[in-house]
Amino acid sequence: MKKLNKNLLIGIALIVLFFVLLIIKKDGDRVGNNDFRFAIVTGKSLKMVSISPQRMMVNVLKVGASVPVWLPYGQGWYRVEQIKNQKIDNTFFWYNFGFIPNKIIYSEDENVWENNSVLIRNLGLVNWLKYKFNDGRIFNKEEVIKDDLLVNSDILEEVMARDFADNRAVNDDLTLSVFNTTSEDGLANFLSKRLEWSGFSVVSSESTNKKIDKCLFIYGPKTNTSSAWKILNKIFDCKSEYSENLNENEAELYFGDNYVSMVKYSSYKRIF
Repeated sequence: MKKLNKNLLIGIALIVLFFVLLIIKKDGDRVGNNDFRFAIVTGKSLKMVSISPQRMMVNVLKVGASVPVWLPYGQGWYRVEQIKNQKIDNTFFWYNFGFIPNKIIYSEDENVWENNSVLIRNLGLVNWLKYKFNDGRIFNKEEVIKDDLLVNSDILEEVMARDFADNRAVNDDLTLSVFNTTSEDGLANFLSKRLEWSGFSVVSSESTNKKIDKCLFIYGPKTNTSSAWKILNKIFDCKSEYSENLNENEAELYFGDNYVSMVKYSSYKRIF
């Protein structure tokens, strides 16, 4: 009987150990050493939060209620205080800030991301424990934008690439050349800035006579297996072609008239 109880306890212990290891693996796959990004939409502000285990930093960007932001795909310009009931997704944050949130939260509480229940649900139990264990050593920094984004363009240029860039895009060191194949002025520069804010290295930004319907990515060896390439394809839904004429981790991005029409880029320009 004692031997049976002992075997039973061993069996239960092994099952528990199996599930603990499973949780650890799942949580590690979820975040690991990668940054995790929250976006919080309230009736009074926007907040973007980047938790970076590698840099031991939590960076926060708060955008005030009266700041105009652009909703692509024909929705136009709204003040932050007006967008809570609009359709907001990752593309909104990317086109305005080069920011790709892992989780968008609608709440009256702009600091809801700090709740342990929210952190556990999104980071996973193991990563939350690591976060809490290092809490005293993590550097917290918050920037606030109260005026027009153009007035604060210098702040965005500095802060987004430095504090909110995706560490996977930065570490993969994928170099991009961005081409505008349309008659719309400023498109290549507009997209290049946001790609740089996201953590990509843009080596050129220019117009070309090459005709593209919507958008086309041409990539070199090993490029399409990188994490940065996967991020790029989450931002844009474009055709891709391999070219042996490009170097490893190099890509050319071409944007055409149908892309401009789809995002309604002209509505972005008319505000200024």
